[in-house]
Amino acid sequence: MFPTSQDQAQLNAFGTSTLAAPLQADALVPQTSAYGLTDTNSVSLVAGSSAPIFAESNVTSIISPIRVRTPIYITDDSLGTATNLGGLSSTTTRTGSVSSSDTIDYFRVNLTGSSLNLTLTGMSADADLQLIRDHNSNGIVDSGEAIAVSNRGSSSDETINLHGLAAGDYFIGVKRYSGDTSYTLRLSPDFTSNLLATENNVGTLIGTQTFANPSYSEGESFDRRNGISTTDTSDYYRFSIGSIRNVSLGLTGIGAGADLDMRLIRDYNSNGIIDSGEELAYSNHGSNWNEAINKNLEAGDYFVQVNRFGGASTYSLKLSETAAQVRFTVNQVIAIDNPDGIFSGDADYYARITVNGATTTTGTINNSNNIAPNWQFTQNANSRYINIDVQLWDSDGGLTGADDRIDIDSRAGYRDLNLTYDLITNQVTGDVNGLGGRRLSVSGGGDSDRASMYFTVDSGDWYNMNLRDVGTIDLTRSFAADGTLDRKDMIEILRGTEDGSVIDSTEVIDLRRVVSDLGYMMPAYVKNLSNKIVNSDPANARSGIGNLYAGSTGNQMERLIGKWFLGTDRPDAISFNRTTTHTYQSVSGSLFQNSISYLDVDQNDVGDCYYLAALGSVARQSASTIQNMFVSQNDDNGDGITDSWTVRLFNNGVADYVTVDRFLPTSGGGGAVFAGWGGGDVNNANNELWVALAEKAYAQFNESGWIGQDNTNSYNGTTTSLIPVMSNGAGINGGSATTALRQITGLSVDDHGMTSWFGLVNSVGDMLTAFNDGKMVTLCTPGSAGSGIVSNHCYSLIGYNSINDTFRVYNPWGYNNDGQAERWVSRQQLLDNFDVWAALN
Repeated sequence: MFPTSQDQAQLNAFGTSTLAAPLQADALVPQTSAYGLTDTNSVSLVAGSSAPIFAESNVTSIISPIRVRTPIYITDDSLGTATNLGGLSSTTTRTGSVSSSDTIDYFRVNLTGSSLNLTLTGMSADADLQLIRDHNSNGIVDSGEAIAVSNRGSSSDETINLHGLAAGDYFIGVKRYSGDTSYTLRLSPDFTSNLLATENNVGTLIGTQTFANPSYSEGESFDRRNGISTTDTSDYYRFSIGSIRNVSLGLTGIGAGADLDMRLIRDYNSNGIIDSGEELAYSNHGSNWNEAINKNLEAGDYFVQVNRFGGASTYSLKLSETAAQVRFTVNQVIAIDNPDGIFSGDADYYARITVNGATTTTGTINNSNNIAPNWQFTQNANSRYINIDVQLWDSDGGLTGADDRIDIDSRAGYRDLNLTYDLITNQVTGDVNGLGGRRLSVSGGGDSDRASMYFTVDSGDWYNMNLRDVGTIDLTRSFAADGTLDRKDMIEILRGTEDGSVIDSTEVIDLRRVVSDLGYMMPAYVKNLSNKIVNSDPANARSGIGNLYAGSTGNQMERLIGKWFLGTDRPDAISFNRTTTHTYQSVSGSLFQNSISYLDVDQNDVGDCYYLAALGSVARQSASTIQNMFVSQNDDNGDGITDSWTVRLFNNGVADYVTVDRFLPTSGGGGAVFAGWGGGDVNNANNELWVALAEKAYAQFNESGWIGQDNTNSYNGTTTSLIPVMSNGAGINGGSATTALRQITGLSVDDHGMTSWFGLVNSVGDMLTAFNDGKMVTLCTPGSAGSGIVSNHCYSLIGYNSINDTFRVYNPWGYNNDGQAERWVSRQQLLDNFDVWAALN
């Protein structure tokens, strides 16, 4: 970190260093308290001079100066006489001491790279660390030449980690602040520091501890760190555990464009350097991603190192420990058999499993040739090595009558399966050997009953114990480290299964488990869309993509992600008369421009007046409902521009979601062909997109089969015609405004006849009451209507004038298609021209 004016005060405490000439023979050395002597004269040593100059004083000298007979070289107390370490090409260690008689040590080093890491450890008193560049080569630490200082106070370790340094000579200063102490100085040119120090001493880790945006005092002068950057490329945390525990680390809150990594280290030889084999785990997923590590750890001291790979960011680091657990799972038992080789009539059986000294029995199991019981036995562990003993017993009709153990060892008469599981290495030893996460088989034999058994042994956190695919475990754990699984997280987890071009059964099962068991971490729309990908939705088959299955290709997964999360599976866009297929283009503009208004509604070449009139009514009475339809605005390309929106509608009161991108059907001139967007052509930044996107979303919902249309992903159907058609009921043409209001709001909606009892009774008063109560109201016309009113069409009620008892209605055609889109109608005109209205009840 580069010093501030406040920092400079601390730097000055190092003293002004000069290229002083060595003291010559016969020179006089002042007797000062620094040497345990007393001299009442004021003494100074002039730069470049060979003898002290005594200031005039009326005080008589009590002790005469000592005459030095031989030269004295204080070889590392100035920049000019700094210990020259030469070129720094690898890790270098130096030891020394500072005291009241030797307060500063300087070291000179030449850098050819751009990174430098320094640690100062092993102090018993307070010593500080300084990095200097003598830009003008005058041998003096001038203003701006102190590049970084670490002065954390007391006997705390000091660290400096920098990147972006220019090649050349640098000076490292170790300065006594108080007390006398020895020290160990380590230097490394590595991009990622391979040095260790105790910057944050967590102590014994108990439960969960979180370090959010760490910024800690540098003792005597200033705060040096706040996150990770080129001026502080590594942070260190030291913790200890008293017995074997399961430890989880989570690095979250990383800013946009920053890439921070994390690793777990044990310094086995206590040399302050990360040697081969001392890195226990490493998490490095990429820019702006969470990082996570989970390991079973034995009692001892450990380090967590947070490193910069790119960018700069604050962060939050969470460390937590829980009891280590081991779980023994019997996945399958095959061929429970008496020596006759005939399975029929063989006795039922049960299992007796002992894990870490705790014995459990399973109950009686009906015999067959292939049983998949999925028995699970889980125990806390208090030591590294866990003993597991497995027995199968002939039940003879009940546990109390059991009298015959079944061989589950390959040798006759070996009835138990004895295993030892290593919680640290995840290895199984004993009667069988191998990795605990794999299925292992033991075949029986001999004169008694015999069996084959498949089992797994697991340990770790939820992810290790419940998921099987290594990549899915790693990604899910990392993304969930902040307690959430957002849209970006789930897309990456899903894409992680494309690594082998085929999604296998293990990956499919894991993905379904993530959605079902970790759905509470996801926003509702993310869980909904993820479920459609990993399980099913009718639209998957209707689109031709198909539901995910074991053996699905990476391409199919990508198409499913595109359909549900990116909005790239766009509706067929043929004209109402079916003669023209329109082209999609990316449309500029924003979701909303200024305020949300019913005037934004502008119906074009689709017969969906019922839906657009409902949108207009909702916009008139509750703009927030429209705003909340768009639950997510997504920058899918990382360029700061929204590329897609996730839209919510309600299926019988239950929220459902699709995603639409900003590509919309256009005319040859680049204008809107379906719902308008107000601003103009596709390149107009003033375009307001919400109505067009809501209409597009409705067409996509249609394919899931619940909006009451033809179940196609289309505006006007999917088949074209050489001859223009006059009517079109395909796609989202023709529908119920009542249903549309329910789907938009998720609330209960009733429709009403405008008149009843042969016109003797009307409900206009009820409609007006609903409107005045703030409820959304739509009105629809019959097959014939009076002048200026469109037949078989729906309108939005947008106003009422109590003085002349007139009602203001809005035609969703808008002013582009109806020059008088808003009009006032009398009560009688309502009764004469509208036959039904709908409102929230």
